[in-house]
Amino acid sequence: MPWDFRMFGTLLAQHDLPVYTDDGLYTLLSNSAQLDVFRFFTGLRTNYGLELNYDFANRFRTGEMPVGIYDFTLYNQLSVFAPELKGRWDFAVLPGVMAEDGSINNTSLVNTLGSMIVEQSQNKEQAWEFLKWWTLTETQTQFARQMEAQMGTAARYPSANVNTIANLPWTEREYDALMEQLANTTAIPEVPGGFALQRYVDFAFTYVVQSGEDPGDQMRYYTGLINDEMLNKRIELRIDSVRLN
Repeated sequence: MPWDFRMFGTLLAQHDLPVYTDDGLYTLLSNSAQLDVFRFFTGLRTNYGLELNYDFANRFRTGEMPVGIYDFTLYNQLSVFAPELKGRWDFAVLPGVMAEDGSINNTSLVNTLGSMIVEQSQNKEQAWEFLKWWTLTETQTQFARQMEAQMGTAARYPSANVNTIANLPWTEREYDALMEQLANTTAIPEVPGGFALQRYVDFAFTYVVQSGEDPGDQMRYYTGLINDEMLNKRIELRIDSVRLN
């Protein structure tokens, strides 16, 4: 499991807890429910001694770490790195939190990337045509297949185009697991000053696990800094309100 904001954000999402207020002006990480999730997250280290730094691929190969939570690109590495384990391991949807109705919320936090055309470009029309071509299913599929044909399974392309994923040589069970997880994903909304969120959550986590500080005290302190940074950025950009959707 990577010790970063993605895992903490995933735990928040699985508990149906928002990161920001509805108007996007402040973070809610100091609320009692969010603090409970942070205590659980840090407790995985402080209470159970899960290691902070390790090479999962090596330890999985030797059997020291039989289970791990990583993005599906680790499949590429293990397919080549540990050929002796072929057919002896598999991947599944993310573990989740049981809701009151008995269903499992296995939502995963995802990072988002985008293509853009800069305002100063002298070739906006050509750039737009290129982006339309590049994101086509046919283009993405051809690129993915050529990558894998030349470099093997280790180069299996993690395309954001779900139709391209369907065109790659996954087994039926692997494909079903990928589609099930892709249907249960979310992202943190982008807000002015939001860059401070991950930075200060990382600081709070570090102080708790390395210095034995109280999780609640640390998160409340850094929540104040996050909100200050968000306010400063809105003032700088002369923004009075934020629309999250």
